[in-house]
Amino acid sequence: MIKQFSQLVFEKNTHNNNWYAQVNIGMYTMSVGYGPTMYGRGPEHDAYEVAVWETRTDDDVPLTSENDVIGWVDREEIDSLMHVLLTEPMFGECCRLLKRTGYSARFSNIGRFRHREFA
Repeated sequence: MIKQFSQLVFEKNTHNNNWYAQVNIGMYTMSVGYGPTMYGRGPEHDAYEVAVWETRTDDDVPLTSENDVIGWVDREEIDSLMHVLLTEPMFGECCRLLKRTGYSARFSNIGRFRHREFA
């Protein structure tokens, strides 16, 4: 089972020139990507876009209080999120509650400040 960023295998989408890796972690599926139409510049900048959904239901897990994806996330932050997905089975439900109530979740500010580096 993949548990670290270093184990992800990225494949290129020839339609949009973006790169994606997808992995199942516990009851969740995580997508990590980068490219010209994504919120991440890839390995040379250590900045990626991340989305998570529940594998069984395809329900998105809102990773911020504003959006279901987070951008400009580095490898260390992705490793941290992978660990949480593996060890916290109620993570998706908690994130949905935090979004409904407008409360800013733990991962809400991960990429916010890094985006300024690439603006």
